[in-house]
Amino acid sequence: MEFQLPNIDGEELTVTMIQEAMETGKLTAKDLVMYYLYRIAKYDKAGYPSIALPAGYMENGRPFGITFAGTAFSEGTLIKIGYAFEQATKFRKPSSLIEKV
Repeated sequence: MEFQLPNIDGEELTVTMIQEAMETGKLTAKDLVMYYLYRIAKYDKAGYPSIALPAGYMENGRPFGITFAGTAFSEGTLIKIGYAFEQATKFRKPSSLIEKV
């Protein structure tokens, strides 16, 4: 039986909750990815496009993001908003794991 993450709409899972579940073997990386995909899929299932972007870093250096959602067929507008947000904030950092060409 797969681990079911708690239903905490409107709240994010805390790092402590996730770490505890992973250490006890009740949560796999796949479960965690599926949880976040489910949260984003809410917009998709309702027919509303969304875009997720880097939005900064917590005091401990962990990144966090922001999701913008639009009305049906507003993908072009969301891409413009996302691009403007990235240009204004410069929060996105290129991966250090990929060699520069």
